[in-house]
Amino acid sequence: MNILLVEDDSDVRKMTTRLLEYLNCSVVAVSDGSDALSSLTNKGNSFDLVMTDYSMPDMNGVELAANLKRILPDIPVILCTGAGGSDNDSLLSESGITEVLTKPYSRNDLYLTIKRAMER
Repeated sequence: MNILLVEDDSDVRKMTTRLLEYLNCSVVAVSDGSDALSSLTNKGNSFDLVMTDYSMPDMNGVELAANLKRILPDIPVILCTGAGGSDNDSLLSESGITEVLTKPYSRNDLYLTIKRAMER
């Protein structure tokens, strides 16, 4: 499985990349929404899933998901957040968020969230 990971915190990006690779995923990791959109424009059909942080400078994860869906409407998007559950599930759904994963998460949490996202 090919995953585009969008995370502005370098330590979290490295740790998540290692977890995903442990789960036999191929990962392209970028630090912001602009790089994510460029990656999708250049390699869009090669990604099976996008995993994005919620809180990032310039473009948050919900805004990124909405932009991603204009490029690849069917790609699953997992929103990672340290803020807990969403108060506005309809906003997340309208933006194209498939699943929400709360930080900190375990390898098992990550695996199950990816599985659910891919089954939708």
